[in-house]
Amino acid sequence: MTDITSNSRLLNLPWEVRRPIIAAVLPQGRSKLPSLSDKLIKSRVRLRNCFDASHPEVTNFYVPRYKNRRVNGNGLRATNRQLRYETDLLIEEELKSGKVEVPFVLDIMIVREIGIFPSWMSFPYQPEHLKKLTINLRIVRPGTATVPDEWVEMARYKYHKYIPTLDTRWHLLMGIVYYALGCFSVKQDPLLPRVEPSMQPVTRQQELLAQTEQERVQNDDERATTGKAARGKAATGKATTGKATTGKATTGKATTGKATTGKAAIGKATTGKAQPAGTTSTKGRKAKGKQPTTRFAQKTGQMPKELDILNHQSDAFDAYRLSSPSYVTDELVLSFATREYDVNNEPVPLPQGKRPPPWQPLPPGVLETRKESRFYKMGCIQFSRDLFHDYSTQHMDWSDMDEDRRLMYEGSYTTEYFYEQLIESIRVNDSSRVYESDLGTYLQVLAQSVGVLSCAGPLAREWPFICQQPREWTYHDDRWEDQEDYRLEVIERHLASELASDEPDEERLIQLRILQARHAHGWIQEDDYD
Repeated sequence: MTDITSNSRLLNLPWEVRRPIIAAVLPQGRSKLPSLSDKLIKSRVRLRNCFDASHPEVTNFYVPRYKNRRVNGNGLRATNRQLRYETDLLIEEELKSGKVEVPFVLDIMIVREIGIFPSWMSFPYQPEHLKKLTINLRIVRPGTATVPDEWVEMARYKYHKYIPTLDTRWHLLMGIVYYALGCFSVKQDPLLPRVEPSMQPVTRQQELLAQTEQERVQNDDERATTGKAARGKAATGKATTGKATTGKATTGKATTGKATTGKAAIGKATTGKAQPAGTTSTKGRKAKGKQPTTRFAQKTGQMPKELDILNHQSDAFDAYRLSSPSYVTDELVLSFATREYDVNNEPVPLPQGKRPPPWQPLPPGVLETRKESRFYKMGCIQFSRDLFHDYSTQHMDWSDMDEDRRLMYEGSYTTEYFYEQLIESIRVNDSSRVYESDLGTYLQVLAQSVGVLSCAGPLAREWPFICQQPREWTYHDDRWEDQEDYRLEVIERHLASELASDEPDEERLIQLRILQARHAHGWIQEDDYD
């Protein structure tokens, strides 16, 4: 009744009074940053790769179950038809027109050794051309928090010392480019060919599923063989139905450790431990579709909260790529948090004690190694460990080691290293690697959809690390003519010539299409080619 009364009071106000109230609500997005909570875990689904043939089908990319990016004004829009109409009207008149500037903000939570979790903090309307899009990048340590076993296994990959088995950068560019610019769809774009993902690298979860299937077949064969032997002995009078052959067990009871292989009654286990009739040993495997039985569950009929999260199974949705982004932005701002955070969004505590000099070893716990992680398993490597790898001082001088230790004791070493690695991955736009890399497609979409790429936060530099000039976004080759001539008519002439060629230069086509798109969005000015 309270909500109905409140809504009635709002609608009873004159439109001249109600309008500024609704307008004041619209700029407000989500105020609280997402955390690795039980609520978030149960609200996420995993994307299945149907868009990139150079990477495996399984991803560690978890998105909200319900696509609801328009977070601003959702409460008003969901109240009733009249408030929905008035809210949409003000979004058109105030926000889309530019009278009121509302930021578009995406938060990307990188949970170490688990996966990537994007969440829109402010998305007031469906745009076409933005002035600025901000992406918050936060590194979160799971610590001792309860994490679904399935998520841990999905993030566990085979480890090869000299062969990279997973690519955290791929997941980051999925978030920064495809997710942030609205390139994903649950339906295949008819303009793009169907993609068959790579079968490598194989995740630990895929390997376990294959082993489980193999063990199931072997167990079926063993049961069939054991059943035939038991029935044969029963026919000759050497076995008694329902009783162990030692004569020391009564009907319905198993003899602990006294029945030998081949002499147990039909349906009884012979692994050395008694089991209920009609069951088989799972040898540590999780029963499909069943939850572990506990005294609490037997009494209440419900699972304890911790076990409920541990056994949580996420749905997986097919993710296809659209042939073009849903919108473009004049400026993309990457905002890096200075410190790592725990699952409660609190900064991870700083190392205790005085910072040791470079010639002394680091105290335990300053930086967690791969083998010290609670998710460590021999022969495997967890998600993000290819980026946040174990610290090494090899080929470093004293000054570099001392600077690293200063950052460690200030709590910013990991985020500073993350900042440098991510920028290095993106800065290849002006080199041939943009065409050779398996991440080249993401960088090409970035070049066609973003005017300026800059940073914000304590780690930010004073200048954009990729400015608007076209030479910053394209790769040049001495084979190509008029590389510095960025006039639209020249670009379109060369593009038509390449398309008409019997053997078009694919790299040249990519370069010309990037320049053509940047012209269309107004990012190439006359002084760029004067």
